[in-house]
Amino acid sequence: LGVSDDAICKWTRAGKPVGKPFDIDGGFVYTIAVSPDGLMAAGAYGDGRVRLWNIKEGSLVGPPWEGNINDRVHCLDWSPNGAEVAGGSEDGTIRRWNMGTGRQIGSPIKKSDQWIWTIKYSPQCDKFASGGNDDIIRVWSKDGKLLIEIKGYDNTVTSLCWSKDGEYIFSASADHTIRKWQSIDGKELVVIRGHSNPVTSLCLSPDESHLVSASDDYSVRIWDLET
Repeated sequence: LGVSDDAICKWTRAGKPVGKPFDIDGGFVYTIAVSPDGLMAAGAYGDGRVRLWNIKEGSLVGPPWEGNINDRVHCLDWSPNGAEVAGGSEDGTIRRWNMGTGRQIGSPIKKSDQWIWTIKYSPQCDKFASGGNDDIIRVWSKDGKLLIEIKGYDNTVTSLCWSKDGEYIFSASADHTIRKWQSIDGKELVVIRGHSNPVTSLCLSPDESHLVSASDDYSVRIWDLET
């Protein structure tokens, strides 16, 4: 799926469009997250609300999810078990929604007034991490309790991913670096340098031997994590 011209479009791997663009309602689609089973997509709209889509049918499912979001939702992540979706907004608020009902889970979480650029569930679904313009990575329990603040950056945290066992967090930043941390205590283990501009996205390979990064320096790079 991709966002283009105020629409959600579906494409083949070869870049050919599949069917018609989704007929959206609510303005510009800022970000989307696909469910683990590939059947649904949650989209964050310019009006500050999140909507659920049936990918096969290209149709909305139910009304917009509840939540008085004052600013645009900047990032979304679907829990690996498919039960919930978390979103971080430009006013520093984190909200989570029950996928089945669209209702908020617990109270909104807010520790900072700065943009949240990235949010990511652990593979075990017992934690999630967030990062943004205040340069801090925060790890939260599934109940929304702050477990740890990881400090070490002096610029925006732009992307996060977890190791499969949940013991490590990889992070990307506008300071051009990629870092590896222990999730339990926030100890910094590795700093990877090579990009010449902000690193905007990270992905860990399925066998966890390589890390893939994308950057504003117009490159995608593959890193050998052993070296």
